[in-house]
Amino acid sequence: MNIRGKITKLQNALCARGIHVFINKRQHYSEKARRIVTRYIVKEEDCPEPLIETYSPIEVIMILADRLDGGDGE
Repeated sequence: MNIRGKITKLQNALCARGIHVFINKRQHYSEKARRIVTRYIVKEEDCPEPLIETYSPIEVIMILADRLDGGDGE
């Protein structure tokens, strides 16, 4: 299973427990990397502040797994 599939499974598991998490992706050109990069923004339904903003999908998996285990996202 690829990384996006794991993110989707974790997101669905959280939704089944009543925790609605939204994942936004933004793409832009990075002068430093000289390529298009993707930024992930993870938010909960009723929280105005994002849980995490990162360029790493692995960090998204870790924060979702933490929320699934009952963590507070920190």
